[in-house]
Formats: sequence, C-alpha cells, structure tokens
Amino acid sequence: MVLAHPAVATDRGVEPAGRRIADLPERPTAVFAASDLMALGMMRAFAERGIRVPDDISIIGFDDHEFAAQFNPPLTTVRQDFAALGRLCLSSLRNPEPDALRTISPTLVLRESTAPPPSA
Repeated sequence: MVLAHPAVATDRGVEPAGRRIADLPERPTAVFAASDLMALGMMRAFAERGIRVPDDISIIGFDDHEFAAQFNPPLTTVRQDFAALGRLCLSSLRNPEPDALRTISPTLVLRESTAPPPSA
C-alpha cells in the first residue's frame, strides 16, 4: 500500500512525523520526502523504531543533496537542475509572457533506499 498521509505534513519536525508513520497500524510501503534532508530525518526515525529501509519501507528524497549518496542506505532521490531553474526564473523576469509554460525536467536517481514493496 502506498499512502499519502497527513502525518508527513507537520510543523513539529520530520522525525516526529517519521515516528507517527512508523506507528501507524497500516504503515505505507513508501514515503516521498520533500527534500533529501527530510528523508534523512525520516530514515533516522524509522531506524529508532526498528524499521529497515528499504526492506520494510522505501524512501525517496528530493534535491540530490551532495551527501544523498552517503546516507545509509544511499538515498534514491529526484535531482533537479537548480542552475537551469534559476536561469528559467531570470528569463521569466526579463521576458514575462502571460500563461507561458516554462519547465525543467527532473531526473530520478535510483539508489538503495527503495525496493519492491514487502510481501503481505
């Protein structure tokens, strides 16, 4: 089961949210964190509860932080080209076009923090 759960949205920090997810009666099989550092906090909270990443739950971050590959396990993440995003923003400021679609394409970086869901 992959679940979007309000426990992730918290103003009390990532680790408490990770503990709440870990304590759910029906825990999700995967969590997508809004940043790699948030994913690290979740990984720590899961480890405190004896939940193994990726054996028990997969986790994906966002940013491809320079240390994402050094996490234990190395973090699967979404890499966004922040330099390209900055150029796109500057271009939009210099040449505003109403309703113009401007995009950059992120890249999924597969590492060891994700796996197929555990068998039920």
